[in-house]
Amino acid sequence: MNINHNTHEHGATLIELIVAMGILSIVLGAMFSLVNVSQFRVTSEQDFVPVVQEARNGMDIMIRDIHRAGYPSPSLYTATPSDPSMAAAALQNRFAVGFVGLPTQICQLTISCTTPGGFDLVMETNPDANSATYKEQVQWVEYRLVRPAGKATGTLMRSMVPKVPGSDPIASAQLEPLIENVLNDPTNPADAIFTYSCGAAACITPKDVQQVQINVRVRSYHIDMQTRQFRQATITALAQKMNPSY
Repeated sequence: MNINHNTHEHGATLIELIVAMGILSIVLGAMFSLVNVSQFRVTSEQDFVPVVQEARNGMDIMIRDIHRAGYPSPSLYTATPSDPSMAAAALQNRFAVGFVGLPTQICQLTISCTTPGGFDLVMETNPDANSATYKEQVQWVEYRLVRPAGKATGTLMRSMVPKVPGSDPIASAQLEPLIENVLNDPTNPADAIFTYSCGAAACITPKDVQQVQINVRVRSYHIDMQTRQFRQATITALAQKMNPSY
């Protein structure tokens, strides 16, 4: 018996190959697009997260300093006269009067100071009364926004130097960067970093200040590759002065 096998094997047609290649191209394109988006996002986060973290760390330092402003108070020393600026220099080194005044003025303890400014803040404090370094020496702590002319951002600087009665704390400042890429505009009072509350009293002198509202706007170092814009963040806090005014 003869059996004939008329089996015909056919490969894929050209149309089928073109369709398959088209589908594969679409899938690969979508995958590469997702990879690019992921790479852009990783790069953006690596650029922006350090800026935000630096701003938060700086905020913590400012809150701590404001909490301690005016410690130890002149009222803790029986030898302090009603006007602390008239006390002996050695005694003045041991007590702190709290907020001092505007860095744009020569602000000495023997001269009346206005309330602190929106972009500049000076205070007296003892950062660690248990430390051998600071036990008998109060420090001048200053925060100052420095923004070069023509630049879109500035740097919030911090200084801490020993208090020298009768001298200018601003001239003595040794400023170091605290928060970079700050967007707050020093020419716009509404964009102030520091705003003040004096409770029921009017903010006439620095000792009237009870609370400091801190508002810092920062931006990324580089433009986001997806949005073609700088990323921005606003860090805010309310700091209460814990020590009594003299």
